[in-house]
Amino acid sequence: MKSIYVDQLPFEATEEDVRPLFEPFGIVHSVIIGSDRDLGELKCFALIELEETSDVDPVAAVDGSIYRGLTLRVREAPDGSRPQQPSPAEHPGGSA
Repeated sequence: MKSIYVDQLPFEATEEDVRPLFEPFGIVHSVIIGSDRDLGELKCFALIELEETSDVDPVAAVDGSIYRGLTLRVREAPDGSRPQQPSPAEHPGGSA
């Protein structure tokens, strides 16, 4: 199983939007969509759990592709990880 992190998705992206990007490379077990809306930033990311069935590397195939006018940034995430959000203490204007 491969964990894949996708950044620079459109803010309105849904699981149904992201899933087809990776289905050609294997069985998509999960798509978790997140955003930095709470931090005042309009950007969206996803974490995909993929069981590869293709010889083509999904990270290399999708990284740098244009999706709804945005250039996707894709990388392999460490197994079992989820994207980390900065805590309020780490974000400018946050309180400790």
